[in-house]
Amino acid sequence: MNETTPGAGTGRELPALRRRLAAFAAARDWQPYHTPKNLAAALSVEAAELLEIFQWLTPEESARVMADPERAHRVEDEVADVLAYLLQFCEVLDIDPAAALAAKIDRNERRFPVPEGPGRRARSRGRRGRSGMNRRTGTLIATLRSGKLINTGTIVHRFGKTLVS
Repeated sequence: MNETTPGAGTGRELPALRRRLAAFAAARDWQPYHTPKNLAAALSVEAAELLEIFQWLTPEESARVMADPERAHRVEDEVADVLAYLLQFCEVLDIDPAAALAAKIDRNERRFPVPEGPGRRARSRGRRGRSGMNRRTGTLIATLRSGKLINTGTIVHRFGKTLVS
């Protein structure tokens, strides 16, 4: 347990962390820059920095990333940055992240019920057909095999315009 964050690691410290982040920003007069747009952009950048660590790793290498102390430290730092910006975003917009997540899980459980009986896996693809095309949005779901991206077709968006061939 971290001495500066009571309950660290228990899931009960999010409000305390939000207050610490708000106090940190206030002490430096950063509130004018902490707009929803700026925080969303910063969150996206930090998530991309997390992705960068895994960019060229095979699935097997990515599963072992925490075994390398240097990479593990980088992953933890980027996870902390992503969480910090997400919590600051939630603070500015007065969103309870735990309540929002619980509500989203509830909606997903209703939207994607657990299939029953034999062949569960084949039927659990939802709206995606065999081609990998998401029928709801018309966007192509890419296939990753042996760490290589395979182009499986043309992406056509809702408005009928070809975006990528």
